[in-house]
Amino acid sequence: MTQVHLAVVSTLSILPTLLTTEPDSPEAPESLTWDLPQLQQEGVLRVALPYDTVSLRDGALTSFEADLLGHVARDLQVELDVRPLGSIDAACRALTEGRIDAIGGFRTDAEAPESVVDLGCPTEWLTVSLEPFGQGVTSLAVRPSSDELRVTLGVWIESQDRLRRLVAHRHFGRVTPRPASLELSRYDGYFQAAGRHLGWDWRLLAAQAFQESSFDPAARSSSGALGLMQLLPGTAREVGTRQPLDPYQSVQGAARYLQRLQERWHGRVAHEDQLAFVLASYNVGPGHVEDAVRLAVANGEDGTRWNVVAYWLQAKTERGWADHPVVQYGACEGHKALHYVDSVLRRFANYRQLVPPAGSDVRVRPAA
Repeated sequence: MTQVHLAVVSTLSILPTLLTTEPDSPEAPESLTWDLPQLQQEGVLRVALPYDTVSLRDGALTSFEADLLGHVARDLQVELDVRPLGSIDAACRALTEGRIDAIGGFRTDAEAPESVVDLGCPTEWLTVSLEPFGQGVTSLAVRPSSDELRVTLGVWIESQDRLRRLVAHRHFGRVTPRPASLELSRYDGYFQAAGRHLGWDWRLLAAQAFQESSFDPAARSSSGALGLMQLLPGTAREVGTRQPLDPYQSVQGAARYLQRLQERWHGRVAHEDQLAFVLASYNVGPGHVEDAVRLAVANGEDGTRWNVVAYWLQAKTERGWADHPVVQYGACEGHKALHYVDSVLRRFANYRQLVPPAGSDVRVRPAA
């Protein structure tokens, strides 16, 4: 049976990584009231893991803890959002403020983590034995106030001993673990070439491609979007992409479309927010984002700032605002555009930590 133990300790000191530079997020919920019901209502389980336990597989972050919690998330019917853990101060703030729901992946030889640093950030630890695989224990932490989440995780882990062992064997059962690749995908060369033309870090294009299609060049959406970058047929024609299912043409066409969107928003919005406007326009269409700008201005707010326009883009989901006189493109699923922007930027931040920027460090494979 899986060993699950509980202890109140403070957070660990770990390698500085991403929570120090994560994108701005909406105001965090009160930590004293944020628990499993709120997590399920939001539809996301947000877990931060130490950088040295996380690797990349086909563009996705993976680790024993991430795979195990992926099964938990599926049973809870929520998405799993894995974030490489940042500085100890940032991790502590993120947990207590409710911007993440758990931190974990601290592997030690004892039943509780030893490298404890008292930063006034108490947590509840659940430790899972990995001794059969020579890994000691791994620990997950939640806020003491998240009692339902703690109990649910503990019960789930204890009742899933066979699954835990299968996941552990997948990660630790090999005599020589397969090293993580420095490649994100077989299309990295395409992203690098398009990124140079567009003036983007190629890893940002890769993050967008993963969000669009999980690097599947044959992907087709219910809305008719096609290929690696999910170009709609009309958009593909506009940018001269004759074969959107060809990965090279898809990336090149997406880069041309992104260039148009950059030119559309350049000088009209705050420079530091321009990328969010471009990504949202790519996802939901620039007309809907323009509507959100007009709604912001009509309500006396700053239509040049993404945090303001994002609110009104989400408001266009509601029929009342979608029928406002300044709205020209009707209702849209604005909340999905917000999630898209946040997901792409967060994945880009992860890729920047895990994959070198220079093309010379990345092997380029021709597309099949």
